Amino acid sequence: MQNHLELVQSMTQPKLEASNPWLVGGILRTQLKNVLYNKDLFNEIDKEFTEFGQFCNDVLYQHSVDAELNPPKLIKQDVYGNVIDKLVLGEGWRKEKEYAAKCGIVAMAYESKHGIWNRLLQLLRLQMYQPVSGLFGCPLAMTDGAAYLLKQWLSNPTTQCQETIKLVQQGFENLTSRDPSKFWTSGQWMTEKDGGSDVNNSTTTIAVHQGGNKYKLYGYKWFSSATDSEMTLALARVVPEKKIEDFRKYPLSLFIMRVKKDDGTLNNIKIMTMKDKMGTRQLPTAELLLQGSEAYLISEEGKGVKGISQMLNVTRLYNASSAVGSMNRLYSIVVNYSLKRKAFGKELIEKPAHQTMLTKFNLNVRACSLFYFKVAQLFSKIQNNAATKDDEEMFRILTPLLKLYTAKICMYWMSEGIEALGALGYMENSYIPLMLRDAQVLTIWEGTTNVLCLDFLRALKSSDKKDPLQKLDVYARFHTHIMMTQLSADTQLPETRRSFIPYIAKMTINHNGVVAELSNILQGTVKYSEMRIRDLCFILCESFVGGQLLELISKNGREEDILSFELWVEQMQSYTTTWSITPKAFEVLVKENVIKAKL
Repeated sequence: MQNHLELVQSMTQPKLEASNPWLVGGILRTQLKNVLYNKDLFNEIDKEFTEFGQFCNDVLYQHSVDAELNPPKLIKQDVYGNVIDKLVLGEGWRKEKEYAAKCGIVAMAYESKHGIWNRLLQLLRLQMYQPVSGLFGCPLAMTDGAAYLLKQWLSNPTTQCQETIKLVQQGFENLTSRDPSKFWTSGQWMTEKDGGSDVNNSTTTIAVHQGGNKYKLYGYKWFSSATDSEMTLALARVVPEKKIEDFRKYPLSLFIMRVKKDDGTLNNIKIMTMKDKMGTRQLPTAELLLQGSEAYLISEEGKGVKGISQMLNVTRLYNASSAVGSMNRLYSIVVNYSLKRKAFGKELIEKPAHQTMLTKFNLNVRACSLFYFKVAQLFSKIQNNAATKDDEEMFRILTPLLKLYTAKICMYWMSEGIEALGALGYMENSYIPLMLRDAQVLTIWEGTTNVLCLDFLRALKSSDKKDPLQKLDVYARFHTHIMMTQLSADTQLPETRRSFIPYIAKMTINHNGVVAELSNILQGTVKYSEMRIRDLCFILCESFVGGQLLELISKNGREEDILSFELWVEQMQSYTTTWSITPKAFEVLVKENVIKAKL
């Protein structure tokens, strides 16, 4: 009996292990090889990225666990009753910041080593870093976005105020530094009590002029991530002191400010409380009261939204990198577990139902990775002044689609991944549940799905009244060119061309149907277009990914590329002109059955 008890106590579950993210994410390696024609350069970067991937697993992951176990805390008062608003950060969070600087997670995008592809390479590295960053990737998104904005500003400053120029210059240099002792992070304080994405109508923070280019900000920032940052960008309304009651009449302006004064005290900022969040607990997020915080105007007065919009493309790419990286990491954990875990006499990987799930998981990781790579490639060209006008238009159109699509797909597969690991994946100390909790923010931060769908529509609107479909035509030409190229005589795989025709036909029907409907929406001939736009965006994303998978075949011609393309098109939604959700359906099912919480 004792021997049996010793036996059952010695039994353990298979260890959950992630593979090297650069090697398991082979589709990104393949795409990079297609872009970098220099074989020696690819081999050099491939070696560097492989080593970094292992560093992520061996070192950064441990610090990310510490950041989860030791979340930030706020000490409001000292023992004597003095208000000190002291933010206490764990060792894991501090180490993540140190390594972010040393590894040049942000800096790489602003260096010149790899020319036109610096940004692309930085974003490929980023998706490996995100899942093991202990959520430090969040302040880095705002840091990178701020650096991008400040770099643009320095090339065309809106003021000659030397104090402002000096702060902006210092900010850019420190945000892009590899020296941990100099490295800064930046906040992005926009969300207030009245709302989130609708900053034009929800911002109540006011800026009172102090002379020169200096202002004092007064307001309540309801959701400020990266509370420990050294600087921040903030939106506020420049309002004359005698007209504060009418503050909503004044448009938003953009300001740069230090979070702390030179003496180390907060810049007239009161930390009201820390946010108690579902996920991203590693990240210090607080409600802040600005009580005359000194700041400097860095946009034209009243044009703050236009200024800060430059950041959104960067932060949305970071959001997508987190989605892609998290999917890639959990996929490798699930595959490795299925190689070791036995059920009903066989390893899980030998079970047909499990094989189906793994194949679908793999396909979705590939799809989101390809989408991410294409948008990253466009941004890299734009940042290095090598983009065409069409490239710039495509980047603006695709970025909200990339963000909304990868976030939604990621959430689904985080849940599926946990299920595939069974009870082990459900245990908090496996650190798998935090992947699901943290992934939920990806569908919210920098625009919910609905907000992004509407932003996509804005991106399609042409400024040329004589040609309202100009931007839509850019997208249509881009996608159609890919499909038509594969049917031409110079494809590398002429023997497979005929078998692709039914798949390309489905993609063409979907693409043409969505483009035609978008055309009607842009011309104002469709009622209730907002009720339909969400469905159209997802169909468009699937068609775009199908085009990227098809393009991959002509470049490589591997069996896995052909299979991926065929499977992807088979599972795509089919476009239909029938609206499943109509205003009448909403009225009957929802509005007429509303029961208010308080009568």
